[in-house]
Amino acid sequence: MTPSPNARIDLRIGVVPRAKTILDVAFGRARQSVLEAKRDIFKRQHEHKVKRIENIRIQVAASNVCAQLQSITDAFPTYDHLAPFYRELLKATLDLVVFKESLGALKWAAQRTRALQRQFAGQIEKSRMQQLHTMRAAFFGRVSSVVDQIDDALQNLEDARKILKRFPTIKTSIPTVVIAGMPNAGKSTLLRALTGSEPEIKPYPFTTKNIMLGYRGVREAKIQFVDTPGLLDRPLSERNPIEKQTILALTHIARVVLFIIDASGTGGYTVKAQLDLLREIRKEFDMPFIVVANKMDISGAKPIKDTFSISAENGDGINDVATAVEEAVAKATQKTSPEAQTKTQ
Repeated sequence: MTPSPNARIDLRIGVVPRAKTILDVAFGRARQSVLEAKRDIFKRQHEHKVKRIENIRIQVAASNVCAQLQSITDAFPTYDHLAPFYRELLKATLDLVVFKESLGALKWAAQRTRALQRQFAGQIEKSRMQQLHTMRAAFFGRVSSVVDQIDDALQNLEDARKILKRFPTIKTSIPTVVIAGMPNAGKSTLLRALTGSEPEIKPYPFTTKNIMLGYRGVREAKIQFVDTPGLLDRPLSERNPIEKQTILALTHIARVVLFIIDASGTGGYTVKAQLDLLREIRKEFDMPFIVVANKMDISGAKPIKDTFSISAENGDGINDVATAVEEAVAKATQKTSPEAQTKTQ
């Protein structure tokens, strides 16, 4: 069954072991299987019994290697099945060619190991008793060589796992509002005022700060609010290509941008500088914008044209902003729904 592109990504990936660990586990399990087999077939003819034991040994070793490699491969998300938001994050944070080649290397190693198991199983049946030890050693040596060849791939996947672990678990299936604005404009205070609760704090790639998530119930639905400190709070000219790619990821989940301006100027940035940033972000996000002038309760703050005048701290004007957000989200959602897109085709 193909996963839905809007499903939440599960990034609880276990540590990717190195080649030596995989071999130690597989060969140890093989030794244990022989002890169990000896108890089961000790009454059989001696030569047949010994060959049977050696075949069990190599079968268990091969199966364990393949199972470990398959488990690692299955733990990583399939790129083509990810929501666009996560695909963009992967592009920004991983070398996709190396990532896909590393997963492919594990698949190759599993197939080669299974082929070796079949090959040596046939040879053991035809071998003389004095050759069995040599055959077993040769099999273990060949499998070790195969798994050693993918050790770099295993390390690449472990590095990728550590990066993926930092991805936020954003709900890509519900309407999302991205909150933007200069530092100290009051974004987190506005987020709390709109959602009525403390935001969830999640890591985000390529910023030392965490994004904050909040949710507002609208009738039977929800709106997700995302505040991204360290990303949408300074001019694009100050960002490197990877940061710009990370911002692009946000365009895939956002339906509306809520831009907040510190109208009092007490946050360390002039109103002009904040309006300049607003113009830049409008170029990146082709969607409705709602602009609010915050801190209107502070002396010296002046209303700004085409904005909502609010005080996130004391709640003034929050209801009007909430209503505007809900209406904008409803319109944007209707416009991007499959039914609406069908009508326009």
